[in-house]
Amino acid sequence: MEFGKLQDISHVDFSLPPDSVGTQKILGKLKPQESEILIGCPAWSCKEWVGKIYPKGLKPRDFLTQYAKNFSTIELNTTYYSTPKREVVERWATVTPDYFKFCPKISSQISHYRRLGNCNLLIQEFCDAFLPLGEKLGCMFLQLPPNFTTNEAGKLISFIENFPIGYQMAVEFRHASWFKEQADFEVVCKVLESRNFLTVITDVAGRRDVLHQRLTTGNVMLRFVGNSLHETDFIRIGYWVEKLKEWIDKGASQVYFFTHEPEDVLCPELADFLVKELNSKALETPVSPKFLNQGIQGSLF
Repeated sequence: MEFGKLQDISHVDFSLPPDSVGTQKILGKLKPQESEILIGCPAWSCKEWVGKIYPKGLKPRDFLTQYAKNFSTIELNTTYYSTPKREVVERWATVTPDYFKFCPKISSQISHYRRLGNCNLLIQEFCDAFLPLGEKLGCMFLQLPPNFTTNEAGKLISFIENFPIGYQMAVEFRHASWFKEQADFEVVCKVLESRNFLTVITDVAGRRDVLHQRLTTGNVMLRFVGNSLHETDFIRIGYWVEKLKEWIDKGASQVYFFTHEPEDVLCPELADFLVKELNSKALETPVSPKFLNQGIQGSLF
């Protein structure tokens, strides 16, 4: 993930900003309840995981099955480039356990090429492609183009209001105008609230403004971008575990936590550390990474 990447992170303040007023209002309406924390990566196709969390000799066709033994969700970036055929989605549903959730990234044809305009049929077709997943279909997420500014807020609002019924969606804002012009951002957040849709919170070194801490439901979607297991990655995970516990104690019910590392190679190690930190706060996840060579993995920490 190149967005917000820095070569030098030595001067970055990685502390988390306070919750927005809107988040405080959302949490104030909730009551403590049973929570679900799902942890995943951007893809399951990382060949470097063979011998690490995938058995040696495992065929790529079987990567998803093994991935789902180590993670409970997937940030399905591949769907940004093309919509999978029905038989492919049916197989995904067959080879994954009941706890697993797929979070498809909305097609670039919709988000970037048509820029949310004149695409009602396209978005319906995209959503319906994942019907075979049944209860395993989690929250879809819309990544706005980097040059999609508050000037196009009306187009985004219309898209949210007309998004197909029966599906869940989260929106990731990227252009700086959304965080400089808070009024426009809040208007869109209110529309998301009306549909019980989420904002995506992104924690990345070079763009601390996208760490907006604005929840619009009792659910959370977080994209955490690490720096090759630099010591600050683990400090930042500690910050997030404290924050998630705070939100869950107030009533947040579901968390999607997606770990990013360069080329995905070190995502399992970061996820493993995250799970251990969550467990130390009595927060559990359905499954955690299982390393085939515990001695090597354990030496990282």
